[in-house]
Parts: sequence; C-alpha cells; structure tokens
Amino acid sequence: MQNITTELPIGFSIFCLFLGAVYAYFLYNKYIFEGKSWLLKVMAFLRFIVVSILSFFLLEPFVNSLLIDKEKPIIVVGVDQSESMQGSVQLQELEVGISELQNTLAGKHQVDVYAVGSNTIPLDSFHYQEKATNYSSFFQQLSDLYSHRNVAAVVLASDGLYNQGGNPLYADYPFQAPLYTIAFGDTMPQKDVRISHIYHNDLAFLGNSFPLHVSVQAQFCEGEKLQLSVWEGQTQLHQEELIVSEPYKRFQTQVQLSADKVGMHCYQVRLSSVSREENIYNNMEEVFVEILESRQKILLLTESAHPDIFALTTAIEQNDNYEVNQQFVKDFKGDYSNYSLLITFHTEVNEAPLPTWHVWGANTTSQQTDWLQLHIYNGQSSEVLVKSEDFSYFQLDEAWSAWAEQLPPLLVPFADVKYLMDYQNIFSQTEKGIVTNRPIFSFHQGQQYRQALWLGEGLWKWRLFEYAQKESHDLFDGLIQQCVQFLAVKEDKRMFRVKLPKKIYEHETLSISAQLYDANYELLNDPETTILLRNTQGHEFAYALNKTAKSYYLAINDLEAGQYQYEVKVLSAGEEHIRRGQFTVMPLQLEQRQKQANHQLLYKLSNMHEGQLFYPREMNALEQAIQSLDSKTISYSSVQLYELLNQRWIFYLLLVFLTLEWFLRKQNGII
Repeated sequence: MQNITTELPIGFSIFCLFLGAVYAYFLYNKYIFEGKSWLLKVMAFLRFIVVSILSFFLLEPFVNSLLIDKEKPIIVVGVDQSESMQGSVQLQELEVGISELQNTLAGKHQVDVYAVGSNTIPLDSFHYQEKATNYSSFFQQLSDLYSHRNVAAVVLASDGLYNQGGNPLYADYPFQAPLYTIAFGDTMPQKDVRISHIYHNDLAFLGNSFPLHVSVQAQFCEGEKLQLSVWEGQTQLHQEELIVSEPYKRFQTQVQLSADKVGMHCYQVRLSSVSREENIYNNMEEVFVEILESRQKILLLTESAHPDIFALTTAIEQNDNYEVNQQFVKDFKGDYSNYSLLITFHTEVNEAPLPTWHVWGANTTSQQTDWLQLHIYNGQSSEVLVKSEDFSYFQLDEAWSAWAEQLPPLLVPFADVKYLMDYQNIFSQTEKGIVTNRPIFSFHQGQQYRQALWLGEGLWKWRLFEYAQKESHDLFDGLIQQCVQFLAVKEDKRMFRVKLPKKIYEHETLSISAQLYDANYELLNDPETTILLRNTQGHEFAYALNKTAKSYYLAINDLEAGQYQYEVKVLSAGEEHIRRGQFTVMPLQLEQRQKQANHQLLYKLSNMHEGQLFYPREMNALEQAIQSLDSKTISYSSVQLYELLNQRWIFYLLLVFLTLEWFLRKQNGII
C-alpha cells in the first residue's frame, strides 16, 4: 500500500498543474499548423506534463509505503556437538529425529538448528568434535538473535555436562516459549579416579619454589592404592601414595616444585588407574608454568603511613611480575640499582636515575621537577571530582570514561601546575560541576626516564567503592598496573618487533602482530614478512603476515597441541631482521574429564521454563508437544518513506517526453 505526501499542503499540487498548463499555453499559442492542429496539442501536452512534474518536485514529495512481513513460529534447536557426546548409541536416533523434526515442522514453522560447543554456530553437519560445552553461549545467542521474535519453542539436545560459561539455570531466557530438553548419555555412576582440579601459578621466578595444589576424586574405589606423580618430560619430580578408604573420597595434596630454568615448562600430573576403570582420560593433566628470571622491583619512599599506600601496593602486587619495597625516607640508603621504578609518596626526593611516579597529597608544598612546576596557594585544599580526558600513551579500559564520574571525591591541594615539557592527563579536576584544566593524573614521556604525577588523596576510597559497586577491583587494579607497566618498561629500540602469546589452548586463535621501523623510527610495512613455525615432530608451517595500515598481523587457527618454535623474517634496506622464540599450544581435554551424564540439570532447566524432558526414543512425543502449542504466524507492519525524486523511472519518463517534444519541434521547424 502506497501513498504520496509532501512537505507543503497537497493542495499546492493543483497549482503545479495550473503552472504547467499556463507554461504550455503561452509556449505554443503563437504557433498555427495548417491541417496539423493535433500536433500542436501533442507538443503542448508533453510540455504540460514535464513542467507540472518538475514543479511538483518543488513540494518535496515522499512516497509512503506500508510493508507487511509475516513470520512463522520459530523453533530453535541446539544440539550438543562436544566430544563427551561421542560413543553414545543414541546419536543415530538423534540425527534422524532432528531431520524428521525439521521436515515435519517446516510447513508451519521456521526451524533453526545450532551446534552447541565452546561457541554456538549454525549446524551444518553432526561431528561431535567440540573441545568444550558452553550453555551460556547458546542462551546468549538466543537472546541476541531472537529477542522480540516469534519464538514458539526452544529445544536443547545434550548430556547435561558443561565446562565453560555460567550455570544455565541462571542464564537469561527472554522468551515465554517452553524449553524442551533431549537427554543423552549414561547417568550410571562408574568406578573412576580422576584429577578434579590443579591450582597453580602461571608465573614463577628463577631460584624460587612454587606449589601445585592437586585435587583428586575417587568413587567406588574403596581399598585401592593410587600413585600420584609429577613429571617434566621423562623426569619424575614427585610421587606419593593415596589410599582410598571410602566409596566417595576426595584428596587434597600440595606438591612443591623448583624453578631452576628460565622458560615455559610443561608438567604432567599423573594418577594411576584402577581395575575396571573405563575413563582414564581424567587420570592425567598438564599444567604450564612460565619461569621468569626475576620480578621487577618497585621502590616506594614515604615519610609516614597512609591508606593510599596500601591501595597502591595491593593493586600493583596483584601482578606477579611486580614486587613493591616500601621504605621510609629516613631509612633509605640511596641505592636505586635494584629497582625499575620509584614512587615518591607525599615526600620530596632528589632527582633519581630511574622512572619516577610522584604522588603529592593535600599537604604538599610547592614543587619543581625537570618537566613541571607545582605552585601551592596558602596550603589550602578541597574535595574535587574527576573527569577522564583523551589519553594515548597506553590504552585505557573504555569503562573509565563513565566510571570516573561516579567515583568518590579526592582531597587535592589548591594549586597551579605549569608543564615545562610534553605531557598528557588521564584525569582532570571537576569542581562544582565545572571541568577545570587542573590535573589529577599526568604523564611525561621523558628524554631518558618516564615520569608521572598523581595530585590528591583518596585512592583507597576508589578501590573500596569499586568493590562495593562491582565486587571486584578490576578497573582500579588494572589502571594502576598499566601505569606501572608504562613507567617501568624498558624502551624497545629494535627495528623489528614481534608480539605473540606464549601459550594458548588448542581451540584458540594464535594472533601475531609485528612492527617494522626505518632509521627514523617511523613505521613502515612495504617489505614482505614471513613466519615459519616448527613443532616438536619437526613439521614446518610457513605463513606470510598480512599488511595492516602501518604494521603486520596474522591469525592462525586450528594448531595442534604441543610446543612450537617460530622464526619471523623481513628484509628492509638491505638488512635481514630475524626474531625467534617459542610458544605452547595447550591441550584442552575438558570433555574427557567427565563422562557421567547429568540429566538432572536438563530436567531442572526444562521444568523451570515450562517445558519437558524427552529421551531420543521419544522424538515423536516431542514433535507432538510442539505442534500442540498455540503458536501463530505473526504479521509485522513497517512504514518505508523515500523521496519520489529518487525514482529513476520518473527521470526516464521526463527524458522520453522531452526528447519526443524536441523531435516534433525539430521536424516542424519550431527549433
């Protein structure tokens, strides 16, 4: 259904017709064709139509179209494609049932089938090769794609085992439609011993020892003796015996290992199997620990205790790479050689030969450094709020732009800051709703050492406030750690730099980025850059890095588990640059750790959302339950508005009329 509206009253269209008629009359009234009066009328009519249409366009006409779309009831089916489904005798029955369900319901319903694994994607074929099960991704997919749609029912076929994401019982389910579940797998408890969890540090430091906290679970193994051992390669590092005294027994044991070599280390925790144990995949687990040469040490000098010191040091030491050494100024001997960063807290320190973070409080006096001057007025202070500013030295979390305005006020001295060199602010002061140019947090790149200024007190309030609001310290701790990393980092002067993670899981993407600099340290990416990967079996894989705006990037998928050596090469200005290193692809065996199906979870899930649990042999009953639902096709109406002037057929119509008129005038000598 279409109608035409104009910006001006539609009555003006009569004036357009009148204008066309007047124009045609005065144009052709002076001509007389003996015996061809009809020709004069034809040309006048053509000119009348053209002028009327053109003048009508001055009214800015729009075409108003009413569009009606019909949507069938939608049936969303999620099928677990994880490895834990392998071996079930009911899989063939499931696949036939899903196919028949699609064919039967296709006439009156729209059936969308998805593969559920670590992610949820449309199902092309049944394969059962997913390395993890994430019900949360399935429900998130439902919410993203089908909110406010005509969803009649949701079907989930699975064994009830999930190992990624949150508990599906608490997932967002934005439909009034029932949720049906199809239960697979064996729920019978089996004789089994397994390593249920290993808690360990990702990092350790050379010369130290570090613990592995191993949790072992045994069921129906009363009287069995288990051997728990830890290996690195072919070397056994630890062994102990565990005696099972109950039908259901849990063990907690701690193993201390020595960090005696720098690099990425793979440790195997092995648990001996017992007779008639069917699942032995969960008797062994690998953990990866990176051993670093040493922590970066940070020196914090102060004259007195303050709650902001605790907030700073706690945030910094959440990162295992950093160790804060707090000293009073009167006890410090002046040796900075072991430190990567100096934090001067509410005190004056002579210029130090290392990056420095100045923290000046409400009672500070006028100060001067090589990059700024601080002038204090009469020792006054006031409470101010903060506002985040544009900052480019490093990437801040996007949440800070809004979060900064919610934070409690800081107590700052009334002062002017005069910058003598380049700087950038993260936060500036806001007083009584007015944004000022007075800084809270400033950074300076420095010729030799980077420096920062924090002006004010109340950091401890920020950290407590975040926990009260979000039950975490992620934003605050992340900001402080980013600042420390920026200040303490040793500037990389290499002409060719390569960055990639040191470890990933086997289903993850390996992301590689590289930057090439010329003699002026300006980025370029004209030369071709290649990378060669070599696994422990000696197999090699060659790739060319893709060029981005000014650098290089490559994403590699589906790498097999194992350790890889890499070599990245580029030839620039006649010089070959080579970067070598190694990374580890860790195996993901989540699906092999638990084989006993959890139908109770599926029952609770369907019962919670007014559905029902079915078994594969009951696919016909599921089909009948869906067809008995009071689901209807819904019509959606929408209005489409577009300018009449944009219709090409009108242009061609006018062109034909003008061309015909010109031809007639030419043939009769009027032109």
